[in-house]
Amino acid sequence: MGTMRLRHTFQHDPDSQQLVGRLMLGTKRRPYPLPCQAHVGRASILGRHGTSEQARRHPAASGGREECELTLAYVADEDHAAGETCPLYRSGLAFGRQFGPGRQTGTKYLQRTLETLLDELPGGEEDLWRNEVSVLVMNNAPGEHAEFEELRRRAATGTDRFSLKARHYVTWLNNPGLVADPTPDAADPDDLHNPDDRPGRQVRKQTCDLIALLRHAAPLSRYYFFMEDDFEVCPFALRALHTAAVKANAQRESKGWVALRVSYGMNGVLMHNADIPDLVDYLWRHVTRKPPDLLWAEWVALQARARPPRPYAVYRYNVLNHLGAISSFAVRPDRPGWPGCWAPMSSVWSLALSERYNRRCRDVSDVSPCATRPRGRASLRDQRGLPLEPDGLEPWMSHQVNWTAPVLPRT
Repeated sequence: MGTMRLRHTFQHDPDSQQLVGRLMLGTKRRPYPLPCQAHVGRASILGRHGTSEQARRHPAASGGREECELTLAYVADEDHAAGETCPLYRSGLAFGRQFGPGRQTGTKYLQRTLETLLDELPGGEEDLWRNEVSVLVMNNAPGEHAEFEELRRRAATGTDRFSLKARHYVTWLNNPGLVADPTPDAADPDDLHNPDDRPGRQVRKQTCDLIALLRHAAPLSRYYFFMEDDFEVCPFALRALHTAAVKANAQRESKGWVALRVSYGMNGVLMHNADIPDLVDYLWRHVTRKPPDLLWAEWVALQARARPPRPYAVYRYNVLNHLGAISSFAVRPDRPGWPGCWAPMSSVWSLALSERYNRRCRDVSDVSPCATRPRGRASLRDQRGLPLEPDGLEPWMSHQVNWTAPVLPRT
């Protein structure tokens, strides 16, 4: 059980006896559903997720706009075991995973992806990362995903390493279905003759499910990491992700980044939770026009044209491995194979050029954009002053080297 004090502005509706809240996220004040349920006198804010919030009303006339100071109490809800707490802002990084029906019988995608992710997370009580990471697993087909229920029971009662880690890191969620397709009866397009990339029913549902997960994740951490349901985590991936984020924050050319990409698809992307409301709003306004990954690319492009512009940072290597060949599209033309672990992000065929790693940065940093030198090659040196050749290193070793500020040779 924990508490937190936040300030919100509410508009009281005397007819419905509800308050419409404006939650401060980042630097902008915007309408946004509170994560749980709040009670202010007799009025209530009906939220969507995991905790109860109790608020003390400042002395003010009933009705109209008023400032409320909330004392948040974290308690269990239907998606948490009895006595388990539902924390708010408890971690620095939240991994979001969605799962639904439609996979091949016998595939264990959920188990495999969770096993590889939890293997990368620390198990010791003393590890600094232990309370900085949370994993959200949302079942988009409640009651239809046997593997989800099996793993949730195993995590609750098991004593093996997977169960102990899952109990600490994983929050198991059933999609409440509050974000519905606005055009459920629209005809599906022909996937082989669809020049406008109009989404079909299943793809629109994916966008709605993503919105539901993002709304839940927004208050839980400072960063959010997208993961699709058929990718496993490569060895040393989290070390690389952490170092890439540190470098993206430190480099002048990538500072203020809107996203940090370390894989392909609507997957392997790190973003600031303060940006989630803007992204959710864009996804919802265009849910019937494009698939979610293309809407994401459009939204990022808009941020790049903002003032000041926000860079799109890309790590040099792919750190997630694609497991299956099943797609939301009924028909797929022949296409190249998917890049595997530690494949270069400069040549991923499915990404636009702006989403690929800039090869000109390879001698300066393993995160682009970077300060590329106009001429010559920088000879990288480690902290002992010994020369390093990037091509001679294993990709996962890059997190051990200070690539951000290499020591240049004297001329």
